[in-house]
Amino acid sequence: MTSKKIVERARTNPKGGALKGCLIALVIVGLIVGVSAWFVSTHWKGWTATGIKKVAEEGINQSDLPAAEKPEMIAEVEAFAADFESGKVSTKQFFAAIKGLSEGPLFPVGMVYAVDEGYVKPSGLSDEDKAAGTRALQRFARGLYESTLNMDDYKAMAKPIGYEEPDGSFHLNPKTSVNDDMIRQTIANAKAKADEIGIPDEAFVIDLSDELKKKLDKARTSTP
Repeated sequence: MTSKKIVERARTNPKGGALKGCLIALVIVGLIVGVSAWFVSTHWKGWTATGIKKVAEEGINQSDLPAAEKPEMIAEVEAFAADFESGKVSTKQFFAAIKGLSEGPLFPVGMVYAVDEGYVKPSGLSDEDKAAGTRALQRFARGLYESTLNMDDYKAMAKPIGYEEPDGSFHLNPKTSVNDDMIRQTIANAKAKADEIGIPDEAFVIDLSDELKKKLDKARTSTP
């Protein structure tokens, strides 16, 4: 598959909205243009920076991430892309950022928050059930953040409203094909897993844009 087709597929796929946020765009673009560090640094820095900005902006704006976080996250990506284009961020640091984002908890936590924002809050559940669902998902997100839970746990939790591809990637179903019973089961799964591993029954909210900035700043200060 060509890079053009990969980009087009990433932009037009109507499924898995939660997967479009949280700077996975950096990983996608990095994989597309990152066949060779030499190739990127010598020929395509400007194109790469522009691609990061465009794909990240589209992905974040189309995601179900908390609305207040979106402009701040986009601003962080644009600043990092500009630093890469100007040479303030080296190619090695660029790939360090991609690696850090792909391996850290920011993306998985953002996915759980997106389930809450995109599926639970707009659902037909009662206000009481929505509040309980938010709390269960926050507890689950804490497990991902603290690495007591992993992506396999996420897939099992969100299975009622999503599906797994043969390659292991997981997507959430379009909201039009998800009903309240599916959402209730997802909430129940999150609560059961949080109870099982002893995650405290309390709110857990992290500032996604701040977490993103920490990751990008760490890459900026890594060995050039």
